[in-house]
Amino acid sequence: MTTASDLPAAKASLPRRIWGSVLSIFVGWLTLNLVLIVVSIAVNAEWKSALGDWLQTALAEMLISGMVTGIVWLVALLPLYVFVPLRFWLWRWYVCTPCGALAGAGIMLWYLHFRTWVWDDLLVAVALGAIPGGVTCLFGSLTAGRFHQPPARPVRLRS
Repeated sequence: MTTASDLPAAKASLPRRIWGSVLSIFVGWLTLNLVLIVVSIAVNAEWKSALGDWLQTALAEMLISGMVTGIVWLVALLPLYVFVPLRFWLWRWYVCTPCGALAGAGIMLWYLHFRTWVWDDLLVAVALGAIPGGVTCLFGSLTAGRFHQPPARPVRLRS
């Protein structure tokens, strides 16, 4: 006798899983940029006097972080959503979140290796890499069921 657990789990369509990965990376990118804006306002009390310069810097940071997160999405997150089944242990939030934070910190360290950097600010830079990595993976793991399984069919009531 075949039970429901013996049957293969239905998968969501590919566009649905891709949309889940795009949404996850967007949440991580948005979190990073909100943190950057709040920190820059808190640190720089004179931002009102140079609002034009401040906005240009903020937009440049958003663009650069968008390019980096786009590359991370293509290389890591998209294959994870498309090829790794939902029941795999990597999708547990308590595993995925630290992995994302470590990956984000590692990407930032790799990036800083090629640039001249004030090493006193290394902890801040690594945290700025770990925050979007952890948030992206936390959001992705908590919402993975919604994007990996097909939507439930609506129940039609007889009238």
